[in-house]
Amino acid sequence: MTSGKTLPFAIGAVTAGALLLIYKLLQPAPEVTSAPTPAASVNNVLSQPAAVSVNAPVEAEATSVIVAVDNTEVINELKARIAQAEARISTLEEQLESLSAEDEGQELFQPPTPELVSNEELLNAGFDPFVVDEIKTVRDDLQLQRLELRDQATREGWLDTDRFRELSRDLRADSHLKQVLGEDDFDRLLIAEGRNNRVRVDSIINGSAADLAGLEIGDVIYRYADERIFTFGDLRRATTGGERNETVDIEVFRNNNAFFLNVPRGPLGVTVSGMQQESAE
Repeated sequence: MTSGKTLPFAIGAVTAGALLLIYKLLQPAPEVTSAPTPAASVNNVLSQPAAVSVNAPVEAEATSVIVAVDNTEVINELKARIAQAEARISTLEEQLESLSAEDEGQELFQPPTPELVSNEELLNAGFDPFVVDEIKTVRDDLQLQRLELRDQATREGWLDTDRFRELSRDLRADSHLKQVLGEDDFDRLLIAEGRNNRVRVDSIINGSAADLAGLEIGDVIYRYADERIFTFGDLRRATTGGERNETVDIEVFRNNNAFFLNVPRGPLGVTVSGMQQESAE
């Protein structure tokens, strides 16, 4: 707030000082003469309007030039700040686009996804060459679709809308890879890439569906209804799908032992975090 008030004050001070300097420079130098006679004094007085009529336009023009220079400096500074802001916004948009490809809750509860491993590393991890090619094909195709979607949304003016975000979520690579590879190979892919592949319960709300069903802190939610749970996003979609309050089974691992609990479909009332587990249960 202080800098916003200081800038106009400083500009005004500089302008006033410059005007005073120019005014002094424009004043005619005093003439060294003998004491004027009364007639000469009258003539000097009569000639004054002519002097004023010459200097006034010059002073006005000088003032306009100084104000224009000051305004140009202010405008240039504002343009520089706007350019910096636009660069920052562009960076934030790229980060937001990257985040929108992942589940919101997953981003909150697990570290950022590492760089994808190479095809050679996947082959060394035991993946069939055909499967490795399929993984690359799916990811490349979805990346092109996301680029086309962003271009279309930008041109048509609906980039920052729920429509764009919803369509972007439909182009998540993991959702498609899970369908193409199947649960077991997708689990292996997450492990090979060093990504979280399990969801662990961190806290439970008293009286919630999870509390009443007997879920405990530290439990790993392995399956909800018929859907395998790898991420928080998987769990969120499973709880909001189907019929509200219908009874569903959840498969849970506690101390490496599997068991089932019955819960009404809907919010579980838990907070969870992602974790990595090297071997499938």
